[in-house]
Amino acid sequence: QVVADRETFKGMIQDLILQINSFAPTDVAEVEKFMGELEAKMSQLSDENMVLKAFPEWPVRKVELLRELAARSKDVREMIASLDVASPTWRTRPNMVDEANHVVQALARAQSAVDFMNRTADEDKRKFLEAGLPWDPKQL
Repeated sequence: QVVADRETFKGMIQDLILQINSFAPTDVAEVEKFMGELEAKMSQLSDENMVLKAFPEWPVRKVELLRELAARSKDVREMIASLDVASPTWRTRPNMVDEANHVVQALARAQSAVDFMNRTADEDKRKFLEAGLPWDPKQL
């Protein structure tokens, strides 16, 4: 199947290589949109890693960083949504003590995520900017 995929998707993969190498987003929303399209195409492959081994020019590092940036953005959005008491996913608790405990737990999870982002901010900025990807923790 891998050999067949290499032949079947050769043109698509070569086109993706060009698109990825020339992709220069100005904000994280562009990265998320691009990655959604890329992941949809990559899901057609029987085994992404094995198929792509036949394409030494595949930009492995840039794709890894694009995935990481899109995932970080999604995590931040989910964290913000988890703190939104007006959200339909916020389930109110039967009494004030349980509600207060729930709020404290949600804030603790958010604080942990923010602390992680603060600890890794300088390294993240360096690696994303080296790859020509937008990185501004405040933007997220």
